[in-house]
Amino acid sequence: QHLELFREPGNQFDKNAIAVLGSWIDSSGEVRRRVMLGHLPREVAAAVAAHGPDAEIAAALRIMFVPMDGKAAGLRLNVWAARGEVPARPIRRTRHRR
Repeated sequence: QHLELFREPGNQFDKNAIAVLGSWIDSSGEVRRRVMLGHLPREVAAAVAAHGPDAEIAAALRIMFVPMDGKAAGLRLNVWAARGEVPARPIRRTRHRR
């Protein structure tokens, strides 16, 4: 399981938007699935933006719920910007509900 974060300065809803993509890797090392999981919460994206547009950002996966039974994937993660950790909450729009 792997996360990628991408800034979306052209996002029509939030100029600070940061998209979250997830990948699942099989035992051969091939990416089996790479999907858009959602966006960081607005307040987290704003906190990251305060570090500047060139600040490195990274995320560490804490928990991931794989999509099943037609429900979206969900996750909880920690987000870091250049100058330290930025508090993160679960991505609400794609949270897996059981």
